[in-house]
Amino acid sequence: DCLNVRRLQKPTSWQMLCGEVEFVRQKHAEKGYQTLIFDTFDWAERLAIDDICATHKVTGIEGMNYGKGWEYEKEMIGRFLDMTERLIAEGINVVFLCHAISRKTTAPEVMEEYDHWELKLGSKTTNKIAPLLKEWSDMTLFLAFQTNIIATDDKGKKHKATSTKRVMYTTKSAWWDAKNRFGLPEVLPIDFGAIAHIFAPANVSNTETVQQAQRTPVQQVVDKALAQGIPTKPADDLSDFKSQAELAADES
Repeated sequence: DCLNVRRLQKPTSWQMLCGEVEFVRQKHAEKGYQTLIFDTFDWAERLAIDDICATHKVTGIEGMNYGKGWEYEKEMIGRFLDMTERLIAEGINVVFLCHAISRKTTAPEVMEEYDHWELKLGSKTTNKIAPLLKEWSDMTLFLAFQTNIIATDDKGKKHKATSTKRVMYTTKSAWWDAKNRFGLPEVLPIDFGAIAHIFAPANVSNTETVQQAQRTPVQQVVDKALAQGIPTKPADDLSDFKSQAELAADES
């Protein structure tokens, strides 16, 4: 709630969530929507499962024979991703936030199980929904704390943590799921500037994109007013309670 972003009403059903996606598609030009963020997709998955259970009159998705419930969910999520593709086609960025969970896994070349961080989707759908979402995405970034450790004795047997910093991993490893289609470095700071060039129009530099993202809400309102041809007062002459730009923002 601390972020200065527009918010849609919290969806209480799968139909409501789909309706909000369609609302953004229809109104994005009028309202200036540029990015749609789902916070979080693992919570949205619960709405999909609830809808399937209600439709087929079962108390839980496991109540459907032969694993049909999980297949229905895969089809439902697939259609939902098709909806987001229509948003992307109209120039809207789509971001799915998802919690992560550590699960035991194996690899063909390794006999023993090991811990692996992956999308926190239903354990029964790990081989269906999570791969579907990762295949759809251009980037799957794993956000974590990176800990720096130093030796505290001459023999290097004792160590202590000196600091931690938040980073995002862009490449799959034995420890976590990640991917990107843009040749990004394996580790980046959690800073929009690190990936801003991906979202910049062809004729806009990376520096210009970062500068636009860092503009204050008031500056963004003024920019919008100027783009609409509404005159605004200089910064040293803002004596009125509201500038014309602010009034224009209220009216919109």
